[in-house]
Amino acid sequence: MVRKTKKKEQEELKKGTLPEDKEEMYSEDESGSMDNDVVLRHEAPTFSEISPTEKITFTKKGLEILKSELKELKSIKRPEISERIRQARALGDISENSEYEEAKREQGFVEARIVELDRMLQSADIIDEAEANLDSDKVRVGSVVVLENLETKKEEEYKIVSTLEAEPLENIISNMSPFGIAMIGHKKDEVVRILAPAGLKRYRIIDIKRDTTN
Repeated sequence: MVRKTKKKEQEELKKGTLPEDKEEMYSEDESGSMDNDVVLRHEAPTFSEISPTEKITFTKKGLEILKSELKELKSIKRPEISERIRQARALGDISENSEYEEAKREQGFVEARIVELDRMLQSADIIDEAEANLDSDKVRVGSVVVLENLETKKEEEYKIVSTLEAEPLENIISNMSPFGIAMIGHKKDEVVRILAPAGLKRYRIIDIKRDTTN
């Protein structure tokens, strides 16, 4: 995922190297100069797109969720599917055995997920939320961010967490989501812009607070 400041993209616009979809965005932007703005497309990277050497940030809670899912897949789900496949084969001809085909498909999904979770665990960068909350200068995993929606002028509050803890309907946002990626590393009073499917959204960071729920 590539971040660009508005100033950088304006330079590309002058050179004629900016994508057409962003040229239209700038032609409609009447907000003035905001060189600290960040523009981010709505697509979030998948784990398969992340470099094997790149660290994935988790809180301790997120790490436990990951380990729990991996344990269940390896110790319960994998043996269950293997047994279903064994039983289906015992019936004889498997060429038209729907139970066998379904079990094989499920086995493929489970094994792929195990590989993904193993990779995530190997790449895990664990943060101490209590320690992180002492540093409220920048948004990071574990931060509670108070924002002003510059369209509605209303305040909104979000908590940035690791991927496995996200609950978007409760404003608990993954650090790997477009929203989370846009917020990470930014400071109070900065304006962040997100190019989402619903259109361009602009927020000003009003406050970065420590999470008091832990």
